[in-house]
Amino acid sequence: MGPSASRRKLYQMVRPFGQREDNCASRLRLALTMMGAGIEMMRMNLQRKYPDESEQQIEHRLTHWLEYQPHSADYCCAMHRLRHRA
Repeated sequence: MGPSASRRKLYQMVRPFGQREDNCASRLRLALTMMGAGIEMMRMNLQRKYPDESEQQIEHRLTHWLEYQPHSADYCCAMHRLRHRA
């Protein structure tokens, strides 16, 4: 029995242009490209939300957003400690 349709679609996303699945470099390249696209989308969102701010102010907001994601390792560790306090 082969992979499900959703799994095949996922494989197609991480194996662009029919490359072999074990080609880690192509998957990393794709992940970094997607990350860059996400950062640019957030920059555009910030520019729409704060149209009167300068590029420097937008860049500051973007940097803050990148550095303080709630799913970061520090946040996860802190939440784990809070949940499992004795």
